[in-house]
Amino acid sequence: NRLNRGLVTTYAACGDVVRNVMVTSAPHAGRDLAQLDSLARSLANRFRPRSEAYWDLWLDGEHAVSAGPAPEDPGVTEPVYGDTYLPRKFKFGVALPGDNSIDVYSQDCGIVPIAGLDGTPGAVFIVGGGLGRSHKDPTTFPRLGDHLAWVPEEDIGEVAEALVTLFRDFGDRSDRSHARLKYVVEERGVEWVRAELERRVGHALADPVELPPWGGHRDHLGWHRQDGDTWFLGLPVPSGRLDDRPGRRRRSAIRAVLERHAEEVRITPHDNLLLCGIPGSARRDVESILGAHGVPRVEQLRVIERSTMACPALPTCGQALGEAERVLPQLLDTIDSLLAERELGDLRIETRITGCPNGCARPYVAELGIVARTKSNYDIWVGGSPAGTRLAEPVVENVPFARLAEVLAVLLDLYRDGAARAEGFGDWADRVGAPVLRAALPSFARNRAGKADR
Repeated sequence: NRLNRGLVTTYAACGDVVRNVMVTSAPHAGRDLAQLDSLARSLANRFRPRSEAYWDLWLDGEHAVSAGPAPEDPGVTEPVYGDTYLPRKFKFGVALPGDNSIDVYSQDCGIVPIAGLDGTPGAVFIVGGGLGRSHKDPTTFPRLGDHLAWVPEEDIGEVAEALVTLFRDFGDRSDRSHARLKYVVEERGVEWVRAELERRVGHALADPVELPPWGGHRDHLGWHRQDGDTWFLGLPVPSGRLDDRPGRRRRSAIRAVLERHAEEVRITPHDNLLLCGIPGSARRDVESILGAHGVPRVEQLRVIERSTMACPALPTCGQALGEAERVLPQLLDTIDSLLAERELGDLRIETRITGCPNGCARPYVAELGIVARTKSNYDIWVGGSPAGTRLAEPVVENVPFARLAEVLAVLLDLYRDGAARAEGFGDWADRVGAPVLRAALPSFARNRAGKADR
């Protein structure tokens, strides 16, 4: 009821349908996010399931009432999904060129609005991304999307729908762990996907135009000019927990800022908040409000704290095999101490820890990914890119949480002694290669009996 009153819904947050559409959220000066927002909303509306069961109330087996709107077309239940819906979920992401904060290459379909070679408005389609995998099934794997085509603005919806129906028709319905678009793209090839889309839309698709380079670390925290003398404040919210605790009343502080100064709030893909539309004259008062409530600003965070993210994991998530959010403070302290001991305190390592191999915190594109294998053991992945354009690789498996510090100490020693000047941790790990790093960590591997190999 509270969600309803706040005009918020969890509709299509689950199920074999197109899920929530992600979109670049930071309204930096000079950016026109209206086009991106409009595109994201149009995609969400186009693929919204037509079923009204979400609003139905049943009593004693009888349909009592529905709070939903009347069907748009009573004769057609699901014009896109059909009677069988999709083999599994489908995710769109809309990214501003140069800002890959949404990890656009991890989406089933990433859309990057950019003009064509002749200046015509349009977008590059990136297809076949996805990070979920299974520890026990080697046929499952993380994958980054491929640049497929450039599509004129007026055709974006049609091509997007053709891609969804392609997945509907060719996705694997016999095995849910293998039922994502990325496996269709991987097994049939990008050219086959393109040819099938062209057949469905009835015309050829243009080659993708070159995108500008993606930026590196992109959390949008701190103060940023929005427009004229209007600013937005990127506020860290660890693990997205908006609560009040003794000495740190983050929820009350944000409410006060929104009531007095901010016009809008946006959520980032890193679980943080952007408080937007704040007049320059109000910045000092905003900082005073935060300070009075014990809420730290980004300048007060440790470097590793700013660049680390965890999924909820245990006890919240039914998929979780191990801990993530609840052990994050201990992990941060461990990494921070290891960095300080090696005089690497300013080194920013994009770090993600997740409670299962589904990878909701996106560890497989991080510079350092820590993935739970059991309740207390973890796999370590390294070599992803801060820009989200390169996959990490596993270097050691089944490490007890209590021994993660030993593994990380070896990796950081190797980095300190072998990295080039200004070379990031992920770039170094990728250059050295996973086989070399695996060879340096044999004593930390665990056998199937759970005992350390020596």
